[in-house]
Amino acid sequence: MRILNDAILRDKYQVIIIGAGIGGLTVAALLAKRGVDALVIEQHYLPGGCCTSFKREDRVFDCGAATLYGFGEKGFNSLRYVINELEEEIEIIPRDIFFRMWFLDNVILFWKDVNEYLKELIKVFPDQEEEIQKFYKYLYNFYEKFIKDKSMLNPPSEMTTSDKLKLLFRYPIGTINLGLLLSKSALDIMKPYIKNEKLIAYFDMLFSGFSYTLADETPATMALTMLTDNHEGGPVYVAGGAQVYSSKLEKAIEKYGGSLLYRHYVQEILMDKNHAVYGVKLDDGTEILAEKVVSDASVWNLYEKLIARNHISEKQLEWARNFKPTYPAIVIYAAVDKKIFPDTLYPVEFFITDSNQVDAGDIMLYIPSLEDRTLCPPDEHVITIFSPAPGQTWPSPENPEYQSTEYKERKKLKAEEIFGEIEKRFPGFKEAIKMSYIGTPSTIEKYTLKNGGCVGGPLQSIGQEVLKRLHARTDWKNLYACGDSTTMGMSVPAVTVSGIGAANVILKDFGLNKFSKHSHEKQYPKKIPFKESTSAIKNKEISSENAIFLARECQHCENPPCSVCPAGIDIPNFIRRIEVGNYEGAAKSIQQMNPFIEICGILCPAEKYCQNQCYRKNFSDNPVRIKDLHRWVAQYLPDGQKPIKKGKKIAVVGGDIDGLTVSYYLARIGYSISLFEKQDKLCKNLYDKSELSEEIIKHELRRVLIDGVSIITNKEILREDIQILQNDFDAVYIACRGFDFEILEGIKIKDHPNMFSGRDLLSDIKKEEISPIIGISRECARFIDEYLVNKE
Repeated sequence: MRILNDAILRDKYQVIIIGAGIGGLTVAALLAKRGVDALVIEQHYLPGGCCTSFKREDRVFDCGAATLYGFGEKGFNSLRYVINELEEEIEIIPRDIFFRMWFLDNVILFWKDVNEYLKELIKVFPDQEEEIQKFYKYLYNFYEKFIKDKSMLNPPSEMTTSDKLKLLFRYPIGTINLGLLLSKSALDIMKPYIKNEKLIAYFDMLFSGFSYTLADETPATMALTMLTDNHEGGPVYVAGGAQVYSSKLEKAIEKYGGSLLYRHYVQEILMDKNHAVYGVKLDDGTEILAEKVVSDASVWNLYEKLIARNHISEKQLEWARNFKPTYPAIVIYAAVDKKIFPDTLYPVEFFITDSNQVDAGDIMLYIPSLEDRTLCPPDEHVITIFSPAPGQTWPSPENPEYQSTEYKERKKLKAEEIFGEIEKRFPGFKEAIKMSYIGTPSTIEKYTLKNGGCVGGPLQSIGQEVLKRLHARTDWKNLYACGDSTTMGMSVPAVTVSGIGAANVILKDFGLNKFSKHSHEKQYPKKIPFKESTSAIKNKEISSENAIFLARECQHCENPPCSVCPAGIDIPNFIRRIEVGNYEGAAKSIQQMNPFIEICGILCPAEKYCQNQCYRKNFSDNPVRIKDLHRWVAQYLPDGQKPIKKGKKIAVVGGDIDGLTVSYYLARIGYSISLFEKQDKLCKNLYDKSELSEEIIKHELRRVLIDGVSIITNKEILREDIQILQNDFDAVYIACRGFDFEILEGIKIKDHPNMFSGRDLLSDIKKEEISPIIGISRECARFIDEYLVNKE
C-alpha cells in the first residue's frame, strides 16, 4: 500500500475501473458485491459522468441525464435490477407524460399509456390514422411475441455460444426475426406502413430526441424498443437529482468493500511485452497494479490515449477512428421565475424548429422542479436546456482559445439564440432568468472527457450498431470495456447493461457466480408522486433524521474554499455521501486524511478554518455545519482492515497526536511500528480537555492503534539510544520536540539518513491545534514511505 496526497491505495487490486460513469460504477458495484477488490479511478470530483448534478446557491441543476428510463416494473428495467441487487433504497417519481413536443405548429403529448399517446398523434395527423394504427399494430405484435419479457441482462456481444443456442431453442422464431432486423433501419420498417412525408419527419425528430439519429440512421431493433418498451416502463425522475443515483452506486461500491479515487487521471494502461494488461499509470507517474482493467472511456480515448502505440496496430486505430460520433451540444442551466410559465407546463418540453434535420433549433427543456420542490426556491424553476450543435467546432479544454474572450462571447451569443427560441413559446423567459450557466461542447469534454463535447460515444446508427461496436472483452488480455462506446450504445439503461455485461464477463474469468435475471422479493425503488420541499431544524442536534437535510446545504464546490482544512479532508465529498445516507463511506473518506476522526470533530476550531471560508456564507447567514456533520458521522466508521505486511520496521519516538498519526498511516500501509512514549499513557494532554470524555479518547485510540503498532510506554528515548534505533529499524521518526538535531528538507535529520522529524514543520503550531498537526504528520508518513520505497 501507499500514501498519496489525498488517498491511501493498495499496491495491487483485482480490478481497476477507469472512469466513474454509470457503466463503470455499475461494473464496480456488482463486482464488489461478489467480493472482488475493485478500485474506480475518476478524473472528476463527482461520480456519474453525465448522470451528475451541481449546485449553486441551493439550486440543483442536472448536468446531463435528467430523465431516467429503466426503473419500470415491466419492460427493459436494468436500473431497477441493479438497485435491487445492490439493496439500495431510492425514491423515484414516475411520469405519465414523457414530454410535450412542439412539432412545428402542433403540440403532441407523449404519454406512457400508448393508446393515449396514439390519440394525440392522430389529432395532429388525422388523415394518417390508418397508417399509424397499422404501424403500431406491427410494432406491438413484434414486441409482444419476440421482445417483451425476454429482455437480457447481458449485451448480445457478451453472450456465449451456449447462451445463443439456448435463446435460439427457447425462442426460435423471435431470435431469427430479430436477427433479420439487425441490418435494417427504422425507416425500413416504417416504409410498408407510413407514407406521409410529414409523419416520417415527425418520427425523425422523435428518434433524434431519444438517440440523436434520424429514421434512416436508427437501427430497427432500437426503434422497435424505443417505440414500444418505453411505454411499458416509462420515465422517472430520481428525487433529489441525477447525482443521487450515481451516489447510490458509489455507496454500494464502498458498502461491499470497493474503493474510489477522485481527481486523478489515468494516463496509460500498463501492458507487458505480450500485450497483457497488468495495471495503470496515473498522470503523476504513480503506477497501480491490477489483475484486470475495465475502461469506461470512449473508444477514441481508449485506443488513442490510454493504450500506448507499441501495443496497438494501425488497423485497430483505423477501426476506432472510423466511428462517427454523436452530436455535440450546448447545455444551459437556468433558474427562472416560475410566474412567467403557464399553468400547463410539463417536466420535459421539446421544441422542433426544422423537421428535416437535427439542428440547434431542436431544444429540450428539462424542468424537474415541477415534481421535486427540493431543487430550488419555491418561486423558481430550475431548467436544464439541451440544444444540439452539429457542425459546430469548439476548442478543447487544453486549447488556449478555451475561456478566451472570443470563446466567452461566442457562447453568450449561442445562449441568446436558444433563449430567443424559448421566448417564442414562453414570452418573458429571458427577463425571468435569475441565474444561468452556459455549457459548451468544450465544457462537456472538460468534465466527462467525451471527445469534442459529444453527448455520447459513437452514434448507435446503421453501420456502427450493436455487434460492430466495442465489446466488453477487448482485443487485449485482461482489458475490458463498458460505457456508451460499447454494444448497447448511449443512454443510462444502455450503459447500465454494458456494466452488467462487463461485470459478468469478469466474474466468469474469475470463476465466480454471474448475475442473472430473477425476481427480487424486496423492491428497493420507492415510487412517490411528488417531492415536497423540507428544511432541517438549524439548531437541533444532528441525528439520522436531519443529517441528510443539513448535508444538502453543501454546494459540492468544484474548487471548495473549505479546502483550507489543515488535515486535507475532502469536505464536499464526505458531506455528499451523507446526503444519500452513505454514512460509512463518509466516515472512511474523512479517515483517509485524518485518523482522529471523532476527536478532531470535537476539538477542531472549524470556525477558524473550513466554516470560516464556506462558500455558503456568500448567500446565507450561516455556513454548512461541517464540524457537526464530521463529528456525527464518526460513529459510522467501521473497523479497519488488516494491512499486508511490508516486512520493514519503523520506530516512532513520542506518543502524542503527531507520533500516533505517523504510526497509524505507516502501519496502515504495512510497516511494523514500535511506538515509544516516556509517559504512562498516550496523548496524555487529551485527558485534560473538558470537551473529551475518557471513553471517547480510549475509543479513538483503539481505532488509531491498528494491527502493526506495538506500544512501549514509560520508555524515554535518550540521545544515546538513537544509534541503537537506527541500527535496529529501517527508519526512525522523532515525534517529540526535545532533540536538537539539524533538520534538512523539512523532515530529514542531518547525518542520519534513515531518521526523520516533523519538529521544524510543527514548531509554530500549538499542541491544541489538532488539525494542522495531523495534516503535517500525515505528510511526514508519506515522505518516510517514499524514502523506503526508493531505497529498495
